[in-house]
Amino acid sequence: PYASLALLNAEALDSRMPVDFLAQVRERSSEYISPGITVLGPMAAVLPKKSGKYRANLLLHGISRMALHQFLRQLLSEIESMKYSSKIRWNLDVDPQEMQ
Repeated sequence: PYASLALLNAEALDSRMPVDFLAQVRERSSEYISPGITVLGPMAAVLPKKSGKYRANLLLHGISRMALHQFLRQLLSEIESMKYSSKIRWNLDVDPQEMQ
């Protein structure tokens, strides 16, 4: 592959919470983003509401797999320290097969 991808998914009962959470993740990630890493979103998921929960995505693109994984390690520790992380359900899909 010419690039590596990761997809950060978020879902919550409140319609604004997933987008706000991912916007905050994007803002915090700008402090340590390296060249060759692109953050796209937040954007509504393909199915924005499923099982009564609202969903949104943040797409992370890296030219180098090593650089993307290094960025993701920093990002995960940052997410775990955020106030939203306990009120929202989120997951990280590295090399996603489909957009959910």
